Amino acid sequence: MEHNKIRFVTANYHQLQGLRLIPPGLLLVLLGTLPIGLPPPALGADRARYLTWIGFAFMLLVALAVLAPVIYRRRYGSVDPIARGWRNAWITAAVVGFLVLGRLDRLVQWPVSMRLLLVSASLFITVWHDGRIRAHYLVPAVAWLVVSFLPTLNMSPAATKLTVLGLGGLTLIVCGIGDHLLLTRTLATPRITDNASHPATL
Repeated sequence: MEHNKIRFVTANYHQLQGLRLIPPGLLLVLLGTLPIGLPPPALGADRARYLTWIGFAFMLLVALAVLAPVIYRRRYGSVDPIARGWRNAWITAAVVGFLVLGRLDRLVQWPVSMRLLLVSASLFITVWHDGRIRAHYLVPAVAWLVVSFLPTLNMSPAATKLTVLGLGGLTLIVCGIGDHLLLTRTLATPRITDNASHPATL
């Protein structure tokens, strides 16, 4: 199992740089507060200052997202990426399906949101295809499965939007942290023992 994990991590080195997912995840959580007007308490009701704060936060998060790959490259080096044709095709199909099902949800008004169910299924498929190495994806997968039944609660559009944005941001954060820990723990240099040391290299 450990050898499989090492092969998986080195083959998907660029995609497991989870720190890149955390800034956009935080941004989604921040944007989720805008539709219902919840400025941070320290800013009071001054919405102009609030939007300025959001702007600075956005620039900071973009800078962190750009900086993340540099941190990985300096710490672990670089790896030639493998062909990802099927993964890119699946991601494209999932995005298109999300948009199409979103339109269908608005027209049909089913008791379950098909587009949110698609997000849950995509996360479950990722765990299954990667041999459960990325088991941390199961947490947001279950969360999206539960949230897909929001239409039965007759929530307002604003509350639904807040929930989806917040959960989207938290999904990126959870998956990003999990991927980061998977990469760093797998590529960590083992401690030197009395027999010999076997440093992990790329």
